Amino acid sequence: MLLLEGNRVVAVDRLIRAIWGDSPPATARSQIRICVSSLRRQFAAGDVPATIETHKTGYRLRAPEATIDLHRFGQLISRARAGAADRPDLELASLYREALALWRGPLGEGLGSPLLDTVALKYHEDYHSALEDCYELELRLGYHRRVLGELTHHVSEHPFRETLIAQLMIALYRSGRTADALALFRDTHRRFRDELGIVPGERLQSIESLILGGADKHLGQHTGRQEGRQSRPDETLLFGQPAAAGPTRH
Repeated sequence: MLLLEGNRVVAVDRLIRAIWGDSPPATARSQIRICVSSLRRQFAAGDVPATIETHKTGYRLRAPEATIDLHRFGQLISRARAGAADRPDLELASLYREALALWRGPLGEGLGSPLLDTVALKYHEDYHSALEDCYELELRLGYHRRVLGELTHHVSEHPFRETLIAQLMIALYRSGRTADALALFRDTHRRFRDELGIVPGERLQSIESLILGGADKHLGQHTGRQEGRQSRPDETLLFGQPAAAGPTRH
């Protein structure tokens, strides 16, 4: 929790709730103090460039932002998004990849803390939005075969994220697997109808129509000769706009 809210004071009551929920022991505050003292000793022994300050209401973990993965992740993604709309290139894709590589798995997994799980939701959504923006850029660069396996994995893990599904359909189609791309749409349509009572959104339906109509497999791919060129309506539907400077929500 101190790392998630790095360089901000975290109230002792919030730390207690993160660890014990609504049933803390009578010794909760003293146990917090013992844990903080232990962390300070470990930081000193490991030459960690961070300190834990004691404040009136709680504690603050003070560290350079570049040493906290979540802050570093946000900085890299902001840089990538700021340039992606104007110049989709390998350097920006590398920024996305560097940021995504900082993740080691779900935050707080296995800790059994409802409060931590709630706080982590925001960061998990930030991760998936960045992942989708990365794939959008890489598809525009023509890396459909490179990302095909990753997209297949992520769609199996998150079968209701329409952006990932759209990107997988595009990657399949551009890789010469038209039947698989259409089968993915049919399976998605069935799943949405049976489990959610809705149909897939406009982008997925448009991609299906464009594939059935034999759309150019390279449509929307950045060639380096497209400066000042506006996306055609069907191209925008198939490949989306380049990543914007702000976070994307789905």
